[in-house]
Amino acid sequence: MILFTGDLGRPRQPLLPDPVPLSPCDHLLLESTYGNRDHPKEDAKRASARSSTRRSAAAASLLIPAFAVGRTQHVMYLLRSLRAEGTIPTDVPIFVDSPMAIEANRIVMSHLEDAGDILGCAT
Repeated sequence: MILFTGDLGRPRQPLLPDPVPLSPCDHLLLESTYGNRDHPKEDAKRASARSSTRRSAAAASLLIPAFAVGRTQHVMYLLRSLRAEGTIPTDVPIFVDSPMAIEANRIVMSHLEDAGDILGCAT
């Protein structure tokens, strides 16, 4: 049996459900953005807090250049969480340079009645 899939996903991510284990197969074809590299062991939220605090102290604004929609949403979620906790300043504007992610977020925001289903949580 041949199994074809896109990104398998990572467990314990704030906006997405955990990946489902794959069925046994003889051959596996999949997306390989990271190849054989391991993801960093450091907690993404902690790393974002350290980086954002250091950069925002010296900047008038914070620019997030991004391409991938999911990655952009994850970064924005982390920054919003850190602001809500008071970990990073709330007076530094954050700008996202990702037309595709901006459009995807606009679509989600225009359908908040479905956001619980989209994000896997209650609204």
